[in-house]
Amino acid sequence: MPILLVTRLLLGVLLAQAAPLVAADGDLDTDFWGDGKMSYSSVYDGTFRVGSVLAAPDDRLVVVAARQRVSDPGALFWQRVGATTLSTICNFEPPGGATGVWDVYGAVGTFDVAGRLLIAGTVEYGAGNLVAVVARFLYPNCTLDTAFDGDGYATFDLTPEDEIATAIDTDIAARVYVVGAKGLADADQEMLVMRLQSDGDLDPTFSGNGWLTLDSLGLARQDQAMAVTVQADHKPVVAGYANVATGNFDAVAVRFTLTGALDPTFSGDGVASVDFDLGGLYDTAYEVAFDFGSGRLALGGSADAPGTRRASVAVLTSSGALDTGFSGDGKSTFLVEGSDQSALSGVVFDGLGRLVATGIAYDGVSGPADFAIVRLAPNGALDSNFGPNGSVTVPFDLSGSTFHDQATAIAFQSGRPVVGGQVRHSDDRFRPALVRLETALVFADGFDTGSTLAWRSWY
Repeated sequence: MPILLVTRLLLGVLLAQAAPLVAADGDLDTDFWGDGKMSYSSVYDGTFRVGSVLAAPDDRLVVVAARQRVSDPGALFWQRVGATTLSTICNFEPPGGATGVWDVYGAVGTFDVAGRLLIAGTVEYGAGNLVAVVARFLYPNCTLDTAFDGDGYATFDLTPEDEIATAIDTDIAARVYVVGAKGLADADQEMLVMRLQSDGDLDPTFSGNGWLTLDSLGLARQDQAMAVTVQADHKPVVAGYANVATGNFDAVAVRFTLTGALDPTFSGDGVASVDFDLGGLYDTAYEVAFDFGSGRLALGGSADAPGTRRASVAVLTSSGALDTGFSGDGKSTFLVEGSDQSALSGVVFDGLGRLVATGIAYDGVSGPADFAIVRLAPNGALDSNFGPNGSVTVPFDLSGSTFHDQATAIAFQSGRPVVGGQVRHSDDRFRPALVRLETALVFADGFDTGSTLAWRSWY
């Protein structure tokens, strides 16, 4: 055999042996904490409820949570997370006699166009008086920005009833949208939508005074806003659910004009409701995502069926109609593989128009639960190129008894899905946890741009 041919054959063998294995979409990213997942240790005192995980401008991750501790009223918590290290803890303990931090929905966060970190949550003052609070930090420092309301934070006790903050987003003018719920004296509950100026004051050009409440379906029953996003045209979209009859809820999306009026170009009156028609009574939207490429909106949540609860996604066109190109009727419900019940709490579009969502996969009606991550193709089908049959479950199983791991938020970090939530430890307290997954098309899918602002909805 000619020497040149032998040399080429040997070189080919060596290259084949040296070639690294290409990670598949949905694999745990072992560059992140060695095995693709991390959880806070028991030295982090208290019980946490994670509301957001954010890809920061410095390429770190930021976890935002409500933190309840035994010996004090609790705090709004955030911390930077690297691939192997944690930064200093930042606790914001609301002053003024706060008696607790309401952790039902956790604390939520976002970055504004200037790279400042905004945190929103719900604080209790006295017995049962819930007040929305927003704080702005000079990221990456754990320092309140005194240009925001004079001291770095603002509270919103708008009327004698409760104000509950569940979601936050900003626009290109650094205005801040905070949404949630407003409890009324007659036990009715309405969506709450606020817009703040960049200095922290309520914006009087929005709804006349900077805030509004909405009975989305006009039925004088319970309405709850759970999510907000700002579209490319700067209009805010709020998602949640509304009580259409006693004990019967539908998912709802509401789009407003820049002045705070309902947008009549969206579903005719500004409000789109979705019934998943599975025979159950509780259809919800916990998150809304905007697709910069197509202008579509996605609602992620859950839908009840007899004897089970299914993960749900509805996709709306820019006019508020169900997108029939998605699953035939704009709606998809499914069980995460291996689960008896599933629910989604976070959903995002990637650069190829696919939906990546996270939530909880239950084993049994109320049994052990794991982090769940799914990817849906643009046509609504579970993407078989992601994990086994379109879904991935990640257990932590740290409690030693009933494992109950809850994924609550999702973001992209240089194209890779990062999921945040909380896991139960052996002392029965929940502490933050993160999972990062591989994506083969990091460069092809439009995410690896070097700046998180490049995939902001309003950019």
